[in-house]
Amino acid sequence: MRVQVTLRGAIAGNDQPQQRMTVHLPWGATVEQLLAQLSIPSEDVQMALVNGSPVARTAILNQGDRVILAGASKAAV
Repeated sequence: MRVQVTLRGAIAGNDQPQQRMTVHLPWGATVEQLLAQLSIPSEDVQMALVNGSPVARTAILNQGDRVILAGASKAAV
């Protein structure tokens, strides 16, 4: 299945405010499995939203879901 993912904050990388991508996952995959596939440590994610609602890492994803993963903003130096 495919889900649309938006990364925000520090986990977006490359000094971007956000990064968008389509991710292919097996049916029945969870948010935690999505994080593993993207090589994002769970502790780096402050908030996970699926279709606009906050969810636990154990939430099961469905075809076409829109996932937003937000990490802490990078501190200005």
